[in-house]
Amino acid sequence: FKQKTAYEIGVRLVGSEMCIRDRRLIVFENTVSRNRILRFDESTLTSHRLVMAAITPGWSTVIVNDRELLLREWLETVLPTSPVRIAPASSDASFRRYFRVWYDDQTRIVMDAPPDKEDCRPFVAIARAMHQLGLNTPEIMAEDIEQGLLLLTDFGSRPYLPELDQRSAPRLYEDALDALARLQVGGDPSSPLLPPYDSGLLHREMELFREWFLERQIGLSLREDEHQVLDHSFARLADNALEQPRVWVHRDYHSRNLMVTAPNNPGAVSYTHLTLPTNREV
Repeated sequence: FKQKTAYEIGVRLVGSEMCIRDRRLIVFENTVSRNRILRFDESTLTSHRLVMAAITPGWSTVIVNDRELLLREWLETVLPTSPVRIAPASSDASFRRYFRVWYDDQTRIVMDAPPDKEDCRPFVAIARAMHQLGLNTPEIMAEDIEQGLLLLTDFGSRPYLPELDQRSAPRLYEDALDALARLQVGGDPSSPLLPPYDSGLLHREMELFREWFLERQIGLSLREDEHQVLDHSFARLADNALEQPRVWVHRDYHSRNLMVTAPNNPGAVSYTHLTLPTNREV
């Protein structure tokens, strides 16, 4: 703290305890009330166990919550050098979040899965099982299952969807179908890793057609006889599916979850929707 004068910082956040790390002003959410003007001088900083709170040219402000602070501190222990940048990479339809980390002229992906909301263990187990089948899944470089943190290799920023055109689609989908065939042929049908793809799950997924498409999307009100036709169709489809050979089923295999990679295209970044069909229920 080079100057004895106080610095007044107006914070328009829900909470604003602060500290400085590597010329970055770290703002911690949820510590004080909204729009409070914080006044820091040397003694105040000491009493708050803060290193410095100052606004100077060339400094950047980073707003973090408790999970992001935990993630940053964990990276300091698992990376050979401190990260020079951390930015959101993607998210999915769960409580998991993904961040890209830059260090030593390379990148990694950090998965943050709060353990009270997400269990990392199925992700880790399935990723390693798919890798053993020759499929291209992120390698797990470091893990802290208890805190819900994983450090993964980075497949880059080329998902299938924007790469598809008339020329590229046949090649990219040929690679994707080859990988899917390896999953089905190589996956152990007696594996305890995967949840059962049973009649109940099949019916719950087919009911999305009735509830979300027919009723909500197009506003169609079905008559009772039309509901019966759907019920009968769903039952026939479920029975037919359960009579098929038992193979690993990937229920989220599409162009937003496949990455263009070289070598070993494609890279699969979502695989927690894998299931294993059960025998037909009599």
